Amino acid sequence: MFGILQNKSVKTHNIELYQTYFTLSIHLLHNNYQLLVFIHKYVHQRTKLPAVFSIYLNENKLVHHYNTRQKDDFHTNVVQSEMGKKAVKYKGSKLWNNLPTDLKEIQSLRSFKYKLRNHLLQSLL
Repeated sequence: MFGILQNKSVKTHNIELYQTYFTLSIHLLHNNYQLLVFIHKYVHQRTKLPAVFSIYLNENKLVHHYNTRQKDDFHTNVVQSEMGKKAVKYKGSKLWNNLPTDLKEIQSLRSFKYKLRNHLLQSLL
């Protein structure tokens, strides 16, 4: 559909088309972007989430008392099944832990969404 709108060849790669419209593929939008927005809300606006999420994820500093570089990252349990790797706790923690620190520290949800979209688009290149 993007190819038709842009009068591009049928052989044009989808990534180029998404970048032209500054949008994310369905896969990135659903699996990464929305999940990272949820984790951002968990970190910076936890009181705005339903009470069930108040202690949903554990930080490494709560699991062990060593002062490591990853102390502020979320603890990820060992998961062996493919279903477990798709769980919000596991996948959300892994995605958040892999974000650059400056992106994780953004307080404003609006700014975070904008910079996250840029980050994900750059990761496609």
